[in-house]
Amino acid sequence: MEFFASPIINRQITGLRFLLLAVLGCFAMTGTIHAQSEACEALEVRLTNLMNNVSKEDGRWVKKTLMPSLCASLDMEAKIETVEEVVTALEDARASGSEDIRNYLRTVLALSAPDKQELWDDWHSFASRMWSNKKYRKTGFELL
Repeated sequence: MEFFASPIINRQITGLRFLLLAVLGCFAMTGTIHAQSEACEALEVRLTNLMNNVSKEDGRWVKKTLMPSLCASLDMEAKIETVEEVVTALEDARASGSEDIRNYLRTVLALSAPDKQELWDDWHSFASRMWSNKKYRKTGFELL
């Protein structure tokens, strides 16, 4: 009798281990998703407030169009960090919210499209070089 019970018990233990692993995996994913959503929410609040100073329509556009697209894109955390850095750099350079920052955010939306995401790093690398050199900064703003 013990000989036949042993394989059954082993299967039950294996099943319990699998269930435990699945539950732990769910908790880990929940924590990651929560952290990602916090980053998205923080950027959304910042950009909505910034663009509300330009116009209420631009603030709504950030909330309804830009952020859902950006937060659903691949490598979302890195993109949110990049947008934070660029917007801060534009503000530090006294860029116009109604022109330069709005144009940058429209570029972000275009680069967040599924068929354009591979261009994200190249575009930001090129734009960063333009903004970092005072000689080319005006051209960099026009590029936006």
